[in-house]
Amino acid sequence: MNVKGQTSISNEMTAIMARIVMSAGKRENVAIATEFGKLIDRVAQIETGAAGLSSPEKAISAEIRFTKEERRGMLPAFRREFEAAGSAARVIKRQSGQKRVNKRYVYEIRYRRNGYKIEVSSTDINEAKRKFIQATLGDSSERLVGRVYTHFPDEFMKEQNGKG
Repeated sequence: MNVKGQTSISNEMTAIMARIVMSAGKRENVAIATEFGKLIDRVAQIETGAAGLSSPEKAISAEIRFTKEERRGMLPAFRREFEAAGSAARVIKRQSGQKRVNKRYVYEIRYRRNGYKIEVSSTDINEAKRKFIQATLGDSSERLVGRVYTHFPDEFMKEQNGKG
């Protein structure tokens, strides 16, 4: 970023901060927030241009809540804990890595609390929710990430005992 661009953005930032300090009401604060958002977008565009990136990878992160009906499909022990935590998980919407003309998105749903580390993804949000509910049942691989697995098939145990 050149010095002139830095000075311009710096001056705008100073002016916005002064307006925030002296703002009189809610309506003016909303207008200031809008201007601040536009300034941040400009800074992001300048930074990606300076780094030689064609476009920034946009990922949107939010909470996703599950309905009572959806929670009924979860394992009861997990459901109690999930409901105590607000029945919400983190969802991230990212652009798919596939190079196609039409933009596709991938939805990742994550839940990491109290020893649980559930991560599922799909190009359809409803399919991702279905996978999340499925991951809370039984011994799916998503549910066991980060946990100690103590159930081994008999063949594996016989093989281990035979080596010793």
